[in-house]
Amino acid sequence: MGLATLDFPQYHGGVAVASYEAPRVIELDFEVFGDTTAQTLTLLEDLFAVFQPQVTVEQPLVFTLPGQPERQVDCRPRLGDAPLVTPAIHRHGVASFQLVASDPAIYSSAERQAVVTPTVASGGLTYDVIYPKVYGAAGVGGTVNVPNAGQWETWPRFVITGPTSGTFTDPTIEYLTGGQALRFNAFGGIAISAGQELLIDSSPRHRSVTLDGASRIGRLSEDSEWFAFQPGINEVRLRGFGTFDGVSMTITARDAWI
Repeated sequence: MGLATLDFPQYHGGVAVASYEAPRVIELDFEVFGDTTAQTLTLLEDLFAVFQPQVTVEQPLVFTLPGQPERQVDCRPRLGDAPLVTPAIHRHGVASFQLVASDPAIYSSAERQAVVTPTVASGGLTYDVIYPKVYGAAGVGGTVNVPNAGQWETWPRFVITGPTSGTFTDPTIEYLTGGQALRFNAFGGIAISAGQELLIDSSPRHRSVTLDGASRIGRLSEDSEWFAFQPGINEVRLRGFGTFDGVSMTITARDAWI
């Protein structure tokens, strides 16, 4: 039995493997001043109530740097130092907290939104050769550009709204910039009726596909590939079958930095 050559470097250096960023750790230091020592202690207790350690629940920490719009990090308190209160004459307290963000990216607080309608097939072209030969139908419309003004990838959310009547079936979201697609045509596919919305969250940390609250992630085809928006312009197209009138897809994403 031989060893696979892929297990060894084929040239100088190492083997290129996936490399992931570590969680982001944030340190917060507070100074508290009260009119009395008792008030200072109360203010410190309020701070510790806000920054109680959390095991899994992460919340957005919103901040602003000089000359920049609001940004945020999704994080949770991990550790808290014991409060230090200086002598009563100073009425001064100090507290420190450590927060951890499982997702190290920094996001814009403001979300970008874009709306696109499905690509509608046109009639195609017919050429008279030895026999009438019809070439495949081209698509009309159905694409939209979504910018990511940051310098790190960001995971979008999609909401596909059903038609005014009838059903829109087997939707496909094509990421033309990267060549990936999400095709919902497995195990009977998906049919979106009037008044229904298909909600798709692509984030690896809380990925989901729901229709009227019921999971439909199992309808994703095997050749589908989840994608993140890269820095710059991201072109997306919506395809499907059935009724197109009234169908739209809303794309929501934030700019991202690392």
